[in-house]
Amino acid sequence: MKIEESKGTASEKGAVPFDFSKILTYVCDIIGAPKEMYCAINLAVEWRTSI
Repeated sequence: MKIEESKGTASEKGAVPFDFSKILTYVCDIIGAPKEMYCAINLAVEWRTSI
């Protein structure tokens, strides 16, 4: 049961950045931002989060 719990936790953790990326893409689509800007925002967010 512990293995299943850890798998569930891992999938939940993996879903958070994925959903965040979808939100960023959605926001950029609304603003009309190019994909380059989305990549820059995504990298900046990952960089800030890692520090």
